[in-house]
This record gives sequence, structure tokens and C-alpha cells, in this order.
Amino acid sequence: MPIKTPSRDIFIRQLIGNDNFTLPGGTLIRHFSNEQLEALLPHIFDAIFRTAAADISHICGYGEFDQNNQPQNKSCADFIREEFRDDLDNYWYHWREMFKTTSLNEDFFNHIYSHALKYAPYCENQRYLTNGNTYFGNIVADGEKIAFTDWSRAGIMDFMMDFVCMDLHKPWLKIPERLWVYANKRHISLPDFHQRFLCMAYFRGLGSLLWHTSIEDDESCRTITVYLNKLEQRIWKIGAEQ
Repeated sequence: MPIKTPSRDIFIRQLIGNDNFTLPGGTLIRHFSNEQLEALLPHIFDAIFRTAAADISHICGYGEFDQNNQPQNKSCADFIREEFRDDLDNYWYHWREMFKTTSLNEDFFNHIYSHALKYAPYCENQRYLTNGNTYFGNIVADGEKIAFTDWSRAGIMDFMMDFVCMDLHKPWLKIPERLWVYANKRHISLPDFHQRFLCMAYFRGLGSLLWHTSIEDDESCRTITVYLNKLEQRIWKIGAEQ
């Protein structure tokens, strides 16, 4: 008799328990003021690192979990390539047609995509449990306690992904800059910090750009394009004075 695959919720709880998973009575922080969010950031960072500390030694591969709670890619580079295939029979089937039918710029896309792959080697040995969907609309807080409400994009990848999601949502909070300070204060080693953040940010940024293009959200597309254009120079400045 085949063994039944546990639900995603049960599977995640088996990896991390209730920590970071549920917070009854918690408040969605999406509408918090910038000052409130800034005060919470160290606690959100703590929650991301607690998630990343889960024992995944029994899980092979890289990427988001499939319906069987397994990543399907052998490497970060494979994950990036698979995500942007346009011949898969899913929502993004033949998405490249948007180059002809929308404002999506093919040269810009290819430029950012090439940079994501350029930095992918720095993420290859960075395998951690990640939520993968840490936008501020998916985070609840109760005082200093933090939980993530949506694990649908959870997987095994560089934990920089969870910081990238927050930065893409609210870049004015300067998430990578604050992460650098946070890690230094706590003596957390972040090897190849700049390359890893750039890889995950370019990857997730392009995915967000495709989504907002597909729903004709031109304002968000412009914002994401500006974000990606400025990212390289911005990230390499972090820690440069040290």
C-alpha cells in the first residue's frame, strides 16, 4: 500500500514545529507603519534564520516543493532555468509571447536573467528550508513573535530568498543593508553575501515582473524595473566602507 504524502502544512510542521508557522491572535503587518515595521525587522530576521536552521539532510534537490513536498531541481541554475521555461503546460505556457503583446521588454528580461544565472554558482551549496513568500502581507506579529501565513512557495534554496521577497515589496526599508548590520552584530557568517542576494533578487524580481505584466499592472511593472536596474550598484555598496 503506497505511503500517503502528508499535506504541505503537516510537512512543514514536521520540519519546524509550530515555530514560525502559526500565531493565533497575530496581526498581519502589511498595514503597519514603516516605523513599526523597522522595529519588527530583527524579529522577522530571527524567524527566517530559525526556519533556515531546520534539518533538511533527508531532502535532496533545490527549488520549491512539488505536490509530493520534494524539490525537483538538481541545482540553483536548473531551478532558475525551469522557472522561466515557456513550454510547460501551466499558467505561464508560452509566456514569451508577452514580448510581442505587452510592454515586457525582451532585452531587459534577458539582461536580468543572464545576471541571475551569472550569480547562481554562489547559491549552489546554500540549501535551506525557506518560506519563499515572505511578503509583508504574509507575515503576522504578536509583540515580538513572528509567523508566516503562506507556505505555498516553500522549498529548499538559499535563505536569501526570504529577505529578497521583503526587499522587493518594500525596498525603502533597506532589507539587505539591515541584514548586513544584523548579521555582523550577531556574528552570523554570510559568505558571498552580495552575489547570493543578487541572484535571488534577480530571479524573484523577474517572476514578479512577469506576473504584474500578465495582469496589466503597468505601475508595478515600472516599479520592479526601476528596482532591478538599481540593484547591482546598490548591493555592492553594502559593506564597501569596511
